[in-house]
Amino acid sequence: MKIINFSETDELMLEKLIQLTFAGGKQHNPFWLPAMADARDEVHEALSPGKISRIVVDGELPLGWGSVFPHGYGVWELHPLIIDPACHGKGCGKYLVSELEKLAKGAGAATMILSTSDATGATTIGGIDLYDDPLDRLKNIDVTDAKKGHAFQFWRKMGYSLVGVLPDAEGRGIPSIQFSKRLMKDHGEA
Repeated sequence: MKIINFSETDELMLEKLIQLTFAGGKQHNPFWLPAMADARDEVHEALSPGKISRIVVDGELPLGWGSVFPHGYGVWELHPLIIDPACHGKGCGKYLVSELEKLAKGAGAATMILSTSDATGATTIGGIDLYDDPLDRLKNIDVTDAKKGHAFQFWRKMGYSLVGVLPDAEGRGIPSIQFSKRLMKDHGEA
């Protein structure tokens, strides 16, 4: 397993990434990338100026990819992170996120933000009306199926703090679960 720079990929690798992105997106949020063209756009957007994008590969096989980019003074966003579902729990995501954090930190990131949705009812806050008291419900967030799990568990293991939720952010009953992580002690100290 190794990490390669997104910009150094060829057309064949980009096609493999598009397929991976479409499959990974369907599993976790079937509404995010409803068509292959949407997955293609997401992959090509990773080549945009200002984005740092990397791919974790095993030989010529992509196992996942992700991007980070500036969001404001010292704040960077990690989006997306796509890992082949067959590789979940095998360290690919951890390896890739650690590399992306290191690169963002080297470019001046003091804080990393990200979000994950729940379009499949995998958490106790998916599929319900959160507007009555979203923060109270967030305090008790859990998975509805321990075997399937949800990405919020991964982000917590990676040291990210659960900082909020946007009810209905991706459609009625589909919240955006917000995370943040301090990468530097202050804006300039490693």
